[in-house]
Amino acid sequence: MNKNIEEGVVDSGVVNVSSRRLISEDLQETVDRLQAHFAVVNIISTPYGGDGASGSEREVRAKAAGARMADEVTRNHSDSLAKDKVFTFNPNTDLSKFAHAAGLTKKEQAARWVELWSKVLGVAQQKKAAGSKVFVMQHKGEYIKKDGILGDGQRGEITAARNAGFNEEDGSLVFVEYAEDCDLEAEQSATMQQVQAKPKQVQAKPKATHAPPATAAAGAGSHPSGSALKAVRSTEADRKDILNKHLDDQLKTMRSYTRVNVISTPWDGGCGSSPIDEAKRRGAQKAAEIAKKNTTKLNPRSSITEYTFNPNTALRDFAQSCGMGDHESVSRWVEMWSMVLRVCKDKRDQGSKVFVMRHKDKTLGEDGILGKAQQAEIAMAKRSGFVEGKDLIFVDFN
Repeated sequence: MNKNIEEGVVDSGVVNVSSRRLISEDLQETVDRLQAHFAVVNIISTPYGGDGASGSEREVRAKAAGARMADEVTRNHSDSLAKDKVFTFNPNTDLSKFAHAAGLTKKEQAARWVELWSKVLGVAQQKKAAGSKVFVMQHKGEYIKKDGILGDGQRGEITAARNAGFNEEDGSLVFVEYAEDCDLEAEQSATMQQVQAKPKQVQAKPKATHAPPATAAAGAGSHPSGSALKAVRSTEADRKDILNKHLDDQLKTMRSYTRVNVISTPWDGGCGSSPIDEAKRRGAQKAAEIAKKNTTKLNPRSSITEYTFNPNTALRDFAQSCGMGDHESVSRWVEMWSMVLRVCKDKRDQGSKVFVMRHKDKTLGEDGILGKAQQAEIAMAKRSGFVEGKDLIFVDFN
């Protein structure tokens, strides 16, 4: 690894431009090694199960179980001694090693997760004929998310994999089910222990009652049982489902257009005054201009209708309408962008395009690409068949 990266070249806690470029070079070196030394390269889509994982106590436990299952899949599907060497990329472990060596901040690491995952997916796609697969960790229970996908970025990864040609029909997209160790029986046992520790509270409630415990009591740390436990699970799962349904409704509306374009742009938020921050805001302004210029009203009388998806505005509106927090908004950016890309891909024959905002000064960012997720978005677009200069359009701005 590059010596400067090993020393952790950082500036006030944020990886500076020179270091960022060196890190990108190391990312590419990692990908090149996989390409050169392994006949089969699998990749795992998994929830993050380490310290700081997001979600409720149960969801964090379930994510940790998913991460353990990912470790097991990695062990079972890796063989560096075979004639045709097999490598399985596990982002929880492989990206963590890379991030530690590169001295990445947590914010930078989150962005690099998407970029490195996307690059490794590209290698797997090239080696798909040799048997490369995408393994998706999927929780068995329905009390957290009814589809069992718990990772913040997993839906985007699944969509990206499908865009790259992986599918369940030919066995190249494999959903691996798992369950956390602490199941309902263990929870009920814990509840009984709490009841036995508080005999006065038990005496205050008749045994014959079937009323669910009060919300305040449940929030105080007790575990509801029976119908109340199902209600808590259902409420949490339903909130996730509402988000997904809202997203599906938006995608359905987009499919009503003849053309659907998608923009890759730096985020327009933040109040920093560095040259990079100011350049990002100008890039976002250019993205808004492109979206306005390439969007028409959905009119059944028109032979050609066009919609251009600008994540800066579309995702912000989506987040506000669904009451999402900042952390969830970040993960939904990748998910929503990749899903809109799928719609865009399906409508390529109608003239749909991917627009990439790029700064004219190639010394800024990585060859003028300033958004943290943009490199991954460009890679996804190329793997989906978009060609630079034809329907993958780089829009330069000052």
